[in-house]
Amino acid sequence: EQNVDYESATTSLLETCDRPNERAEQLDFVFQQLRQQTTYGDGIVSYRDAAQGRMEPDRLLGQLLEAREHRPDLWQTWSMVVHQHLAMNQRQKAIEVAREATERFPLLPRMWLDLALVHRKTGDRDAELAALEQARSINPHWADVARELSDLYLDREQFDEAEKVIRQVVAADPRDPGALAALADCLYRSGKKSEALGPLATACVAAPGYDWAWGLLCRWSRELDNGRTAREAAEQAIAARPHDARCYQRMGEALSEIDEIPQGLEFLDQALELDPRCVDAHVLKAYYLGCLHRWDEALEACSPAVFGGDDPVVLRMRRAYVLYRKGQLPDAIREMRGALERDPDHYGAWNQLADWADESGSREVYKEAAENMARLEPHQPAPRGYLADALLVQEGGRSEAKQQLRTAIELSADYGFGTTRLFDLHLEDKEVASAREVLEIGGAHLPPGYE
Repeated sequence: EQNVDYESATTSLLETCDRPNERAEQLDFVFQQLRQQTTYGDGIVSYRDAAQGRMEPDRLLGQLLEAREHRPDLWQTWSMVVHQHLAMNQRQKAIEVAREATERFPLLPRMWLDLALVHRKTGDRDAELAALEQARSINPHWADVARELSDLYLDREQFDEAEKVIRQVVAADPRDPGALAALADCLYRSGKKSEALGPLATACVAAPGYDWAWGLLCRWSRELDNGRTAREAAEQAIAARPHDARCYQRMGEALSEIDEIPQGLEFLDQALELDPRCVDAHVLKAYYLGCLHRWDEALEACSPAVFGGDDPVVLRMRRAYVLYRKGQLPDAIREMRGALERDPDHYGAWNQLADWADESGSREVYKEAAENMARLEPHQPAPRGYLADALLVQEGGRSEAKQQLRTAIELSADYGFGTTRLFDLHLEDKEVASAREVLEIGGAHLPPGYE
């Protein structure tokens, strides 16, 4: 109520809500505050981040358009409209808005970065390069632009150019975790894998909450030096922040091999002593206990006493996964459905339920899960693919299945599964002209020789 631009307040407010009706109520409250207060734009960004995946995409777009209409002087209102169009696969509209934004804010590199990302989605890499170079000319030391430009050069196998761009940013701020992680990614993808560990470890020690960087460090270190660098980085983080639960959790993550897990569990317990409500640590603890086939303890870890029986949805999902690994698939499905009763808008839970229902042969549950995936992500192709697969085994569902696949590839021409599956279905039904149309839409994205 006092400052709607206070991003962490919006994030924390939404984190207190486990049920859709609670989230909807709080999102409405935040948007009303955006209407009433004088915002400098940060509140628009945090609102869209909080609402994404928790609100119907069309409704969210309408709110963002309203915000832009009332405050066209804020670059954030333009940027969020661009990103929402992209999330809804409305690429032409995204291009139009992004271009207009660069005309209105020509000296803001963020607008040129948005335009570059839109061009990447449409496959116009030359236009993407031009927009990134324009953004870089305005601010050559901005890590976000450097990272995207480096990625483009890496995709083109221009490894020296990619490294040069990132090193320029690191030289300007040698302690920036984002720039260091980007440099590590560049080195690894360029084939300099052993050199990548150093800057990545430095980034991780500086930022114990940097999930993406720590995930890479654990994987690469396991690949290159049996996990030594990841463990050393976690030790340094603990030494620097002995009262930060995240540092002990990182050590637990680094100790992921079967013979290391008992020690990893000790570090997770230390993390939970410092922060008993750390859901990620509880989830990992349950996973590790399951890896050791300590099933009763794993299930118990999914219902920590600190939550008083009101377990977060992700822990109920983990409980379902433990049951699945234990070989109790019907019980796992029931538990996942229970989690979805608590939060019917959790896309990941519906996705997992769809996979398990398919595995168990529960066709009606599979179709229900696929329908809910499509409800939550109506502008993405994969849910349509799931729904088509579910419809194909139902009597009279073949025609609708083909329509779902057609919609999927129209949403995203590079959805290879949709293109190949729909092409095969048309050929099976001797619909040669329709099969040709499918190749015209998505054929350019298929593996060489398929067409």
